[in-house]
Amino acid sequence: MVIQSIALLDQLDKDINLFGMRIREWYSYHFPELFKLVPDQYKYARLAVAILDRNKISENENIANEINEIVEDEEKTKEILEAARTSMGMDISEMDLANIERFASRVASLTEYRQNLHEYIKDRM
Repeated sequence: MVIQSIALLDQLDKDINLFGMRIREWYSYHFPELFKLVPDQYKYARLAVAILDRNKISENENIANEINEIVEDEEKTKEILEAARTSMGMDISEMDLANIERFASRVASLTEYRQNLHEYIKDRM
């Protein structure tokens, strides 16, 4: 079982990297500044889900807390909020945002599963 788990872990690493890059590419049309501010794939996917439409960021009272919970850095949170307000990204349709949200949620879930699988392998060895 450990051998199969290691093979799965390897495949998950490749898939998460590929899917993470797709999300970054897709969401960057709407919020390009986030790409450089958040290099971590998992955090980026979670932020894309939390922020979604950067034009409506001021309508969400809890968004600063959500972002800070994800990035774990108050200064970075301020940078992200400011970048969202002044972003040069294009507007994006609700359908595209819904697809990005679903896909990014799945990538975040895969990343969490990968972390659990890694712990399982460590415990078994």
